[in-house]
Amino acid sequence: MKKTILTTTMALGLGITGVAADQNAEASSQDVNKEELAQMAQSNSSELNNSPLHEGAYHYNFNLNGVNYTFESDGTQFSWEYGGYNYEQPEQEVNEQESTQNTQNDTQEAQPQQQEENAPQVTEESSEQSQQQTENTQPAAPEQNTEQTQTENVSNPNNSGGQNWGALAQCESGGDPSVVSSNGLYHGLYQFDVQTWQSIGGSGLPSDASAAKQTQMAQKLYEDRGSQPWPVCGTNL
Repeated sequence: MKKTILTTTMALGLGITGVAADQNAEASSQDVNKEELAQMAQSNSSELNNSPLHEGAYHYNFNLNGVNYTFESDGTQFSWEYGGYNYEQPEQEVNEQESTQNTQNDTQEAQPQQQEENAPQVTEESSEQSQQQTENTQPAAPEQNTEQTQTENVSNPNNSGGQNWGALAQCESGGDPSVVSSNGLYHGLYQFDVQTWQSIGGSGLPSDASAAKQTQMAQKLYEDRGSQPWPVCGTNL
């Protein structure tokens, strides 16, 4: 037959020690400290109100100094009384204990499911969007430098407007944009004199300007005066 020993903290304080009984049986009133129990009941002890005397079911009934005392529990709810005064564990407290336990169980069961629902879903559409975003962030090809293109056109016999500016520059300056004539009057690819250069909007010395700028200004001069400014080499245009 299975035995149980009542050894909770309150039970030890009340002298309920070493009581061996069948698991479903009730301990004897002779095993308790009647004087201490009676004193706790008379003083409405909070310790007596907050918890049963020990775990499991029990029923203690005794008479002390002409007053009858009863302490009992069904293993879930407990109560005690003496001389017409009765204390019974509030039903709300019992319900709250059961509700707390149920809530904890529900929370533990819901956590794995919630974690699974919160896991990020990887779909084919999301993968395509990510790839598209990656492609869109690729740096655009740098624009071709306009000045560099114009410089290249200096030596290109098929450049803008149908004029062969490369041939003209080769004839005038040997294709050197910084060259200055021996007398110091003519500058750059197309041997501008300073007065003509400034009359069409140029600033500084023509030989200090870039090759592209010099070609641009030569085209402007050509639009105004044709090949006349280059009486010898102008035939190359």
